Amino acid sequence: MLRDSPLRFIFPIGMFIAFFLDGAITSNLAGILFRSYSMVPYFTVLWLVLSLFFEGNINLHLEIWSAIVGFLFDLFYFRYLGICLFIFPLIIYISKWLYRYLNLNFISAFLIYFIDITVMLVLSFMDYRIFDITDFSYTNFLVNMLGPTLALNLFIFAILYFPIQFLFNRYRVRQKN
Repeated sequence: MLRDSPLRFIFPIGMFIAFFLDGAITSNLAGILFRSYSMVPYFTVLWLVLSLFFEGNINLHLEIWSAIVGFLFDLFYFRYLGICLFIFPLIIYISKWLYRYLNLNFISAFLIYFIDITVMLVLSFMDYRIFDITDFSYTNFLVNMLGPTLALNLFIFAILYFPIQFLFNRYRVRQKN
C-alpha cells in the first residue's frame, strides 16, 4: 500500500527534481544542446516511466500524476496548454499496455522508453505543425530533433535505470526493525 511505503514521499520529490532538471538543463546547456540540432532531455518522462516499471504492488496513481505534471510542463516549458497534458497520460497508458506483454528487464524497458519518447516527440511536432507554431519540415524534424533527442534520452536512461531501480526496491516497503 502506498500509505505504508516511503515512496509516498520519494516519488513526489523525484518528480519535483525531474521537472526542474528538465528546465534547468535545457536552459543552462542551451548552447551545447541546441546548435544545428536539438537535444531535449525529458527527465520527467523518464521518472514517470521508471516509476511505472518499479512501483510493484504499490499504486502511485501515475495517470493522475502524469496529467498534473503534463499541465505544469505545458504551463512552464511549452507555453501552449494541452500538449503534454494529453501526451504524458498517453505515454503512461502505452507503457502499461506494453509492460503487460513484455518481461521487465533493462532491454524491454529501454525499448518501451524509446517508443515513449518517440510518441511524445512525434505528437508534439504534429501539434506544432497543425497549429502553425513551427515551420520545421518532417525531414528536419527527424534528423535535427528526433534523432538527437532520442540519443540523449536513451543515454540518460541507460545511466539512471539501475540507480532508480535500486531506489524503488529499497523504499518500496517500509523497513521493519
